[in-house]
Amino acid sequence: PSAGERWLPKKPLTVGVTSGSKRTFLGALSGALRDLARPTFWLPVLIVAAILTGAGRPWEGTMWMALRAATIAFALFVAVRWLDPVGFADWLRQRGHWGPAVAFGRALDGLQRTRR
Repeated sequence: PSAGERWLPKKPLTVGVTSGSKRTFLGALSGALRDLARPTFWLPVLIVAAILTGAGRPWEGTMWMALRAATIAFALFVAVRWLDPVGFADWLRQRGHWGPAVAFGRALDGLQRTRR
């Protein structure tokens, strides 16, 4: 093999995306709503809200804090669920950035091996 072929991934990348599936914005929205419904998100918010209310902060300020936390978390959940790491590696390859594409592909491959 030539020097360039030696650094190419041996198999196609499949981390985060099942075969033939495409990450969609609506899928990311529904996943973010599911994440917001989890008690592991709301429990820390409720603990902070109880502490702030107990310290004398008015209810209105506490509710605005909870609303801001939910809004920021929702935006982050959508962004993270919408990301497509395999698509990003392909995008880098298509634009000729082979070095970063190979490094990112190897990182994804290592991540996939640690999950098994």
